[in-house]
Amino acid sequence: MPAGPLAIAFGAEWRRESLENRFAAIADSGDVIGIGRNPLSTRASRNVGALFAEADVPIAKGLDAQLALRHDRYSDFGGTTNPKVALRWQPHKTFLMRASWGEGFRAPTLFDLYTPLRSGLTSPFTPDPLRCPATGLPADCEGEFPAVTGGNPNLGPETSKQVNAGLVWEPLSGLSMTVDYWNIRKRGVISSLGEDQVLATGSPWLTSNVIRGPVDPAWPGLPGPIQSVILWNENVGDIRTSGIDAGLSWRSPMTAVGRFTFTIDGTYVQNYDLSTFDGTRYSLAGTNDYVAIPRWRHVASLGWSYGAWAATLAQTFQSSYSEIDDRFCDELGCARRHVGAYDFWDAQLRYRATRTTVVLGIKNLFDRAPPFTFWSPAFASGADGSYADPRGRTYYATLTYAFR
Repeated sequence: MPAGPLAIAFGAEWRRESLENRFAAIADSGDVIGIGRNPLSTRASRNVGALFAEADVPIAKGLDAQLALRHDRYSDFGGTTNPKVALRWQPHKTFLMRASWGEGFRAPTLFDLYTPLRSGLTSPFTPDPLRCPATGLPADCEGEFPAVTGGNPNLGPETSKQVNAGLVWEPLSGLSMTVDYWNIRKRGVISSLGEDQVLATGSPWLTSNVIRGPVDPAWPGLPGPIQSVILWNENVGDIRTSGIDAGLSWRSPMTAVGRFTFTIDGTYVQNYDLSTFDGTRYSLAGTNDYVAIPRWRHVASLGWSYGAWAATLAQTFQSSYSEIDDRFCDELGCARRHVGAYDFWDAQLRYRATRTTVVLGIKNLFDRAPPFTFWSPAFASGADGSYADPRGRTYYATLTYAFR
């Protein structure tokens, strides 16, 4: 083409996915804590094929377009075609602009669909939000309701649309800055429900995922007592999220004591909104109402290198968020509490010879404890492992040898 060579790539993919989940006899005995009785074994499989093409089109000097198209076909979910368009414009060697638009598709995994259903109990002190405020009965307020977890064969696929736009600027040799805006919408988001989501005041799943017994004559104006809480996988709704990625990188000239570098890469979440199937909308950025979603996260590092030696000091930072405080609830809902910001420092020293590399490091150099939280996954009371590492200061060493 007049502005340069046109590049085109084609590809195809085929795979077979299978799942087999079998339980040993002891799992059916009721003697293993947390499994319950009569777990159901399951088996499932499907075929997946795909065709895809991509083209790199030089439109003019410094301006390129990328066009891509992919068609996937699932034996259990049918076919889907998803395009992508991207533009890259570099009017000067120190300045670059980029943008892209695309669609995505994700079929539920076999694990999402067919994980065997298992019975258990909700956590203690998880109250029934409809009955507990009125009755005050231990059966309604102390939790440990029967619960069902596992796969859901009625799940639908996830689909998405995403837009990105940004720029890269290098005003000086060794110094570069990047800023990118992103906007993503996902439909039919798949997630396993948590008891705090289902049994929250105003939750849309209080009706669809809570099985109740007959109305108690002593409380005719209330729904019946909870008999079971269904916590399996669901298409929980649509997610709209947008934000900004920003980065700065600096690299010094070589000096008498070595070369120094500094980088920082961060993400600001402008919004993270979940719309459930009944039209209810939740603004989740800066909260732990779905998962912990701090507004700002960054990783900053200072590096040094001299000959075979190198060292890095890095900081990881996440901003604070709010969570439900069910100690203070009334008919209008529950109060909220502040969960503090979290940061920790890592240090590493490296020595690289011809074939051997030795690394000594410390994670969480200052033994920073995670902020206290009431709500966390997997019964990890006091700390959220998806937000902070509770292990404290950790030492490590690695030795690598390259054979030739």
